[in-house]
Amino acid sequence: MKFNLQLSMDSVKVSINGHPISERALRKAEKKAGPVSPGSYWYDQRAGFWGVMGHECSGIIPPFIKEFSYSMPKNCAGTVTDATTGDKLRSLGKLAPTIEKMKRGFGMHVPEEIS
Repeated sequence: MKFNLQLSMDSVKVSINGHPISERALRKAEKKAGPVSPGSYWYDQRAGFWGVMGHECSGIIPPFIKEFSYSMPKNCAGTVTDATTGDKLRSLGKLAPTIEKMKRGFGMHVPEEIS
């Protein structure tokens, strides 16, 4: 007997970089990310930046969360440029010392102005 364990977008509450996240994986990821509300998010696994798919960055959580380690779709967050100069951002330096110190994020949620 074969079982189809593939998740569909209809059966999950959270997707990261276009991939559905199972409840079990979400619970495990939330130990590092903090609480994650239902939604479709992009996540930069190297920097920890996150946002609602198709929108700008909404926050930062710890990088390298295994359960969220999917490649980011092209242009999922819009542009990555300096708002003043229009120059492409190359490095943001050291960010979020509180998150680094706590080794935990403050979660992910869809901002009211988007929902």
